[in-house]
Amino acid sequence: MCDSYDDVLIKSNQGQDDLIVLLGYHDSQKGHKAQAALREALPRVKVVLLDPRRDTAKGRLSENLYVTYKKPMHCTDLLDAIALLSGRRHSAELGTLAADEDNGNGLDDKTVLLVEDNRINQEVIAKFLEVLGYTVVTASDGQEGYDAWNNGRFATILTDYQMPVMDGLDMARKIRAAEAERQVKRPVNIIAITANVWAKEEWLEVDVSDYLTKPLTIDALRTALNLKGR
Repeated sequence: MCDSYDDVLIKSNQGQDDLIVLLGYHDSQKGHKAQAALREALPRVKVVLLDPRRDTAKGRLSENLYVTYKKPMHCTDLLDAIALLSGRRHSAELGTLAADEDNGNGLDDKTVLLVEDNRINQEVIAKFLEVLGYTVVTASDGQEGYDAWNNGRFATILTDYQMPVMDGLDMARKIRAAEAERQVKRPVNIIAITANVWAKEEWLEVDVSDYLTKPLTIDALRTALNLKGR
């Protein structure tokens, strides 16, 4: 157990490569900056970050970083984080176990994963979703979106097309390939949101649930989410 950054540094320099640091901050931005600085100084240290915000990507976001929510804190999340970071269990194994336990029906229909790199668009769409009665978790690129899906129970993903790191279409392909490999009984609904009308055929090839064009309206979103008359 380490009580301070200095303790972590000492144990790391002593060759304790299996350190897993549980890091919690009241401010989300400070927490993410602290974990990034810690992992830069000590690349071998693994971090479980307790994020006070509930609208950020959750799960294993990189080889040595797992993010979960600070409140409410669930014991199962911490156990999953430790199992994944210690190498005792892999993300695909957790996803398969969850699918088996749920029989394909354990997805969270009230929480939507929004993958959008433009901050203004992200805020507008998130507000639409909140008005429609959904909780929103956001990711800023396709890789973040895939990691969040891989470690979550989302029934629906709203995604932009062109984004840095990984675009929305490649993310959708990667998700569909993972679902096929795991033989999931209930594939996630993927709704594409893009200004690129010419890309519609490519989206349909990955079996998207709907294809919405920008600028997005709350009525179009309501229809896509099957919320008619709500």
